[in-house]
Amino acid sequence: MLLINKDREKTLEIFFRKLPDKKIGGDGMNDKPMNIRPAMPDDAPIIASALTMALGEESMKMYCGENSQSVLEELVRREDTQYSYRNALVAEADGVPAGAIVGYDGARLYELREPTLRLIEERTGNVFTGVEDETNSDEFYLDSLGVLPEYRNQGIGGRLLTALRDKAFAEGFKRTGLLVDTENPKAERLYLSLGFERVEARNLFGHRMWHLQALSTVLMHGLQDKPTGDVQAYRGGETLAGEEA
Repeated sequence: MLLINKDREKTLEIFFRKLPDKKIGGDGMNDKPMNIRPAMPDDAPIIASALTMALGEESMKMYCGENSQSVLEELVRREDTQYSYRNALVAEADGVPAGAIVGYDGARLYELREPTLRLIEERTGNVFTGVEDETNSDEFYLDSLGVLPEYRNQGIGGRLLTALRDKAFAEGFKRTGLLVDTENPKAERLYLSLGFERVEARNLFGHRMWHLQALSTVLMHGLQDKPTGDVQAYRGGETLAGEEA
Protein backbone atom coordinates (compact mmCIF):
# COMPACT_ATOMS: atom_id res chain seq x y z
CA MET A 1 0.00 0.00 0.00
CA LEU A 2 1.40 3.37 -1.00
CA LEU A 3 1.93 6.09 1.56
CA ILE A 4 -0.17 9.21 1.06
CA ASN A 5 -0.58 12.73 2.36
CA LYS A 6 1.06 13.43 5.73
CA ASP A 7 2.47 9.92 6.16
CA ARG A 8 4.17 10.17 2.77
CA GLU A 9 5.55 13.64 3.48
CA LYS A 10 6.93 12.52 6.85
CA THR A 11 8.53 9.42 5.30
CA LEU A 12 10.19 11.45 2.53
CA GLU A 13 11.44 14.03 5.03
CA ILE A 14 13.12 11.24 7.00
CA PHE A 15 14.45 9.64 3.80
CA PHE A 16 16.20 12.78 2.56
CA ARG A 17 17.48 13.59 6.03
CA LYS A 18 19.20 10.19 6.06
CA LEU A 19 20.83 10.59 2.63
CA PRO A 20 24.52 11.13 3.38
CA ASP A 21 26.48 13.91 1.76
CA LYS A 22 29.22 12.60 -0.51
CA LYS A 23 32.36 14.03 -2.01
CA ILE A 24 33.05 13.79 -5.72
CA GLY A 25 36.38 13.94 -7.44
CA GLY A 26 39.44 12.13 -6.31
CA ASP A 27 42.35 14.52 -6.17
CA GLY A 28 41.92 15.75 -2.62
CA MET A 29 42.12 19.49 -3.18
CA ASN A 30 39.29 19.46 -5.72
CA ASP A 31 36.89 17.20 -3.83
CA LYS A 32 33.45 18.80 -3.70
CA PRO A 33 30.53 17.87 -1.46
CA MET A 34 27.62 16.32 -3.35
CA ASN A 35 24.06 15.97 -2.15
CA ILE A 36 20.78 14.85 -3.69
CA ARG A 37 17.54 16.67 -2.96
CA PRO A 38 13.94 16.98 -4.22
CA ALA A 39 13.64 19.28 -7.21
CA MET A 40 11.97 22.69 -7.14
CA PRO A 41 10.37 24.75 -9.95
CA ASP A 42 13.57 26.81 -10.25
CA ASP A 43 15.41 23.60 -11.17
CA ALA A 44 13.65 23.56 -14.54
CA PRO A 45 16.87 24.38 -16.51
CA ILE A 46 18.92 21.47 -15.12
CA ILE A 47 16.01 19.01 -15.39
CA ALA A 48 15.30 20.09 -18.97
CA SER A 49 18.99 19.71 -19.78
CA ALA A 50 18.99 16.24 -18.22
CA LEU A 51 16.03 15.23 -20.39
CA THR A 52 17.85 16.46 -23.48
CA MET A 53 21.04 14.65 -22.54
CA ALA A 54 19.06 11.46 -22.03
CA LEU A 55 17.18 11.50 -25.31
CA GLY A 56 19.77 13.32 -27.41
CA GLU A 57 19.60 16.91 -28.66
CA GLU A 58 18.59 16.07 -32.23
CA SER A 59 15.84 13.69 -31.12
CA MET A 60 14.57 16.19 -28.56
CA LYS A 61 14.33 18.93 -31.19
CA MET A 62 12.47 16.55 -33.47
CA TYR A 63 9.84 16.02 -30.77
CA CYS A 64 9.83 19.43 -29.04
CA GLY A 65 10.94 21.82 -31.80
CA GLU A 66 13.91 24.15 -32.12
CA ASN A 67 13.01 25.80 -28.82
CA SER A 68 13.00 22.44 -27.04
CA GLN A 69 14.73 23.75 -23.91
CA SER A 70 11.97 26.31 -23.40
CA VAL A 71 9.23 23.72 -23.99
CA LEU A 72 10.86 21.28 -21.59
CA GLU A 73 11.28 23.90 -18.90
CA GLU A 74 7.58 24.68 -19.19
CA LEU A 75 6.77 20.99 -18.77
CA VAL A 76 9.04 20.78 -15.73
CA ARG A 77 7.48 23.79 -14.00
CA ARG A 78 4.01 22.29 -14.26
CA GLU A 79 2.76 19.80 -11.68
CA ASP A 80 0.75 17.51 -13.97
CA THR A 81 3.30 16.27 -16.52
CA GLN A 82 5.67 13.32 -16.75
CA TYR A 83 8.62 15.66 -16.36
CA SER A 84 7.28 17.83 -13.55
CA TYR A 85 9.75 18.99 -10.94
CA ARG A 86 7.57 17.06 -8.50
CA ASN A 87 8.81 13.85 -10.13
CA ALA A 88 12.50 14.77 -10.06
CA LEU A 89 15.60 14.69 -7.89
CA VAL A 90 18.58 17.00 -8.39
CA ALA A 91 22.22 16.33 -7.57
CA GLU A 92 24.31 19.29 -6.44
CA ALA A 93 28.09 19.46 -6.39
CA ASP A 94 29.29 22.14 -3.99
CA GLY A 95 25.84 23.74 -4.22
CA VAL A 96 25.76 23.78 -8.04
CA PRO A 97 23.23 21.61 -9.95
CA ALA A 98 25.16 18.81 -11.65
CA GLY A 99 22.45 16.43 -12.82
CA ALA A 100 18.87 15.28 -12.39
CA ILE A 101 16.65 12.23 -12.63
CA VAL A 102 12.90 11.97 -13.33
CA GLY A 103 10.57 9.12 -12.40
CA TYR A 104 6.94 8.51 -11.54
CA ASP A 105 4.28 5.95 -10.67
CA GLY A 106 3.76 3.77 -13.73
CA ALA A 107 0.05 3.59 -12.94
CA ARG A 108 -0.12 7.33 -13.70
CA LEU A 109 1.48 7.06 -17.17
CA TYR A 110 -1.63 8.00 -19.15
CA GLU A 111 -2.66 10.68 -16.64
CA LEU A 112 0.75 12.36 -16.88
CA ARG A 113 1.39 11.75 -20.57
CA GLU A 114 -1.82 13.39 -21.80
CA PRO A 115 -0.97 16.95 -20.61
CA THR A 116 2.67 16.40 -21.59
CA LEU A 117 1.87 15.60 -25.21
CA ARG A 118 -0.87 18.23 -25.36
CA LEU A 119 1.52 21.00 -24.34
CA ILE A 120 4.15 19.84 -26.85
CA GLU A 121 1.49 19.76 -29.58
CA GLU A 122 0.36 23.28 -28.65
CA ARG A 123 3.90 24.65 -28.74
CA THR A 124 5.18 22.80 -31.83
CA GLY A 125 2.23 21.56 -33.87
CA ASN A 126 3.60 18.03 -33.63
CA VAL A 127 0.89 15.39 -33.24
CA PHE A 128 1.72 12.15 -31.43
CA THR A 129 -0.14 8.93 -32.17
CA GLY A 130 0.52 5.33 -31.28
CA VAL A 131 3.01 6.12 -28.52
CA GLU A 132 4.20 2.89 -26.90
CA ASP A 133 3.77 2.36 -23.18
CA GLU A 134 7.20 2.56 -21.56
CA THR A 135 6.20 1.36 -18.12
CA ASN A 136 3.73 -0.85 -16.26
CA SER A 137 1.10 0.01 -13.70
CA ASP A 138 2.80 -2.16 -11.06
CA GLU A 139 6.09 -0.25 -10.85
CA PHE A 140 7.70 3.09 -10.17
CA TYR A 141 9.31 4.05 -13.48
CA LEU A 142 12.79 5.62 -13.68
CA ASP A 143 12.26 7.63 -16.84
CA SER A 144 15.22 9.89 -17.58
CA LEU A 145 18.59 10.81 -16.11
CA GLY A 146 21.33 13.22 -17.15
CA VAL A 147 24.59 14.48 -15.68
CA LEU A 148 26.39 17.56 -16.99
CA PRO A 149 29.60 16.67 -18.90
CA GLU A 150 31.93 18.34 -16.40
CA TYR A 151 30.56 16.16 -13.58
CA ARG A 152 30.57 12.78 -15.32
CA ASN A 153 32.56 9.70 -14.31
CA GLN A 154 32.29 10.67 -10.65
CA GLY A 155 29.44 8.41 -9.59
CA ILE A 156 26.72 11.09 -9.62
CA GLY A 157 24.50 9.32 -12.13
CA GLY A 158 24.56 6.07 -10.19
CA ARG A 159 23.76 7.85 -6.93
CA LEU A 160 20.82 9.65 -8.53
CA LEU A 161 19.54 6.34 -9.82
CA THR A 162 19.78 4.56 -6.47
CA ALA A 163 18.36 7.58 -4.62
CA LEU A 164 15.19 7.66 -6.71
CA ARG A 165 14.91 3.87 -6.57
CA ASP A 166 15.14 3.92 -2.77
CA LYS A 167 12.80 6.92 -2.52
CA ALA A 168 10.19 4.88 -4.40
CA PHE A 169 10.67 2.00 -1.97
CA ALA A 170 10.33 4.40 0.96
CA GLU A 171 7.00 5.57 -0.49
CA GLY A 172 5.72 2.01 -0.53
CA PHE A 173 6.35 0.86 -4.10
CA LYS A 174 7.31 -2.79 -4.44
CA ARG A 175 9.03 -2.50 -7.82
CA THR A 176 11.06 0.08 -9.72
CA GLY A 177 11.62 -0.28 -13.45
CA LEU A 178 13.60 1.16 -16.33
CA LEU A 179 14.37 0.44 -19.98
CA VAL A 180 17.76 -0.18 -21.55
CA ASP A 181 18.63 -0.74 -25.19
CA THR A 182 19.40 -4.39 -25.95
CA GLU A 183 22.50 -3.15 -27.81
CA ASN A 184 23.91 -1.50 -24.69
CA PRO A 185 25.11 -4.42 -22.52
CA LYS A 186 27.52 -2.19 -20.60
CA ALA A 187 24.68 -0.10 -19.21
CA GLU A 188 22.64 -3.22 -18.51
CA ARG A 189 25.50 -4.69 -16.48
CA LEU A 190 25.53 -1.58 -14.31
CA TYR A 191 21.78 -1.80 -13.68
CA LEU A 192 22.08 -5.49 -12.87
CA SER A 193 24.79 -4.63 -10.32
CA LEU A 194 22.31 -2.26 -8.65
CA GLY A 195 19.72 -4.99 -8.13
CA PHE A 196 17.74 -4.79 -11.39
CA GLU A 197 16.79 -7.91 -13.34
CA ARG A 198 15.39 -8.54 -16.81
CA VAL A 199 11.61 -8.85 -16.96
CA GLU A 200 10.80 -8.71 -20.67
CA ALA A 201 11.70 -7.23 -24.03
CA ARG A 202 9.69 -4.40 -25.56
CA ASN A 203 9.90 -1.76 -28.27
CA LEU A 204 10.15 2.00 -27.72
CA PHE A 205 10.74 4.65 -30.39
CA GLY A 206 11.90 1.99 -32.81
CA HIS A 207 14.42 0.47 -30.38
CA ARG A 208 14.39 -3.02 -28.95
CA MET A 209 14.60 -2.66 -25.19
CA TRP A 210 15.10 -4.73 -22.07
CA HIS A 211 12.62 -3.90 -19.35
CA LEU A 212 14.43 -4.23 -16.00
CA GLN A 213 12.98 -4.17 -12.51
CA ALA A 214 14.31 -4.05 -8.96
CA LEU A 215 12.26 -5.36 -6.05
CA SER A 216 12.01 -3.63 -2.68
CA THR A 217 12.42 -6.94 -0.86
CA VAL A 218 15.89 -7.55 -2.31
CA LEU A 219 18.86 -6.32 -0.28
CA MET A 220 20.79 -4.19 -2.75
CA HIS A 221 24.12 -2.45 -2.37
CA GLY A 222 24.02 0.93 -4.12
CA LEU A 223 26.83 3.13 -5.27
CA GLN A 224 26.89 4.98 -1.97
CA ASP A 225 28.63 1.97 -0.39
CA LYS A 226 30.14 0.11 -3.34
CA PRO A 227 30.84 2.12 -6.49
CA THR A 228 30.33 -0.12 -9.52
CA GLY A 229 30.10 2.37 -12.33
CA ASP A 230 28.41 5.55 -13.40
CA VAL A 231 25.35 6.36 -15.45
CA GLN A 232 25.70 9.56 -17.47
CA ALA A 233 22.32 9.75 -19.18
CA TYR A 234 19.49 7.46 -20.07
CA ARG A 235 15.98 7.47 -21.38
CA GLY A 236 14.66 4.34 -22.99
CA GLY A 237 16.86 3.44 -25.92
CA GLU A 238 19.56 6.03 -25.44
CA THR A 239 21.46 4.79 -22.39
CA LEU A 240 25.07 5.76 -21.81
CA ALA A 241 27.35 4.33 -19.15
CA GLY A 242 30.72 5.62 -18.11
CA GLU A 243 33.80 3.89 -16.84
CA GLU A 244 34.05 2.48 -13.35
CA ALA A 245 34.10 5.13 -10.66
